[in-house]
Amino acid sequence: MNNKFFLLGLFSLLVFSAAPAEDFPAPPNAKVSVVSNSTTSLGLTLAIRKFSVNAPVQDVLEFYRNHWQEEFAEIETPPWLMIGKRIKDEYLNVQVQARSKNSSWGYLSISDLPNLLDNKSYKAPSANGFPVMSGSQILDSQESHDPGKTGHVLLIKNRFSPKSNQLYYKKHFQNKNWDVLLDEVVQPREQGFALLVRKGRKTVNLTISTMNGETMIVANQVDKGLLQ
Repeated sequence: MNNKFFLLGLFSLLVFSAAPAEDFPAPPNAKVSVVSNSTTSLGLTLAIRKFSVNAPVQDVLEFYRNHWQEEFAEIETPPWLMIGKRIKDEYLNVQVQARSKNSSWGYLSISDLPNLLDNKSYKAPSANGFPVMSGSQILDSQESHDPGKTGHVLLIKNRFSPKSNQLYYKKHFQNKNWDVLLDEVVQPREQGFALLVRKGRKTVNLTISTMNGETMIVANQVDKGLLQ
């Protein structure tokens, strides 16, 4: 797994009560916050918490090794270390990395991955109607449903230049009568762009940059409800 996994990795309306609290506690003395109670990523439905704790990474891993005994799996995907366990139709996953020598942070997620694998219904990410240039690859697709708004985040890559992507998206949204609120060069020699467009209660924020000779696009679409 690489950075696209995190793009938050193991993220339905699953809530954290889906798995008993005693089966998936946070690390001792950790500060915990909810990232999302309803998110989809790579076809998975997930609930995610973020934690930070004044303890090194190995202490966090050892806590879950002791808690889950021998019924767990570990994997290293730099900069993350992960440990997880299947409980019935859910997978409980911890991903953690160091913040300093004696502190760490990460995410706790509950997903329906086992159920999808058992039913052979796991699906590769798709654009779900979002415009992409021909030949583009969808690396990750996340949907969230929070009070008052819905969100859709896509990670896209292709071999067109950043400038070509910027022109493509600007023209596409202008042709659809979206307002361009921001259109800026954010890296030298037109190697990166930021584009923000709006239409009614919908906004799309695009970050376009280069990585390893390819162009990466992060598209964040938010649709606010009537009460927002």
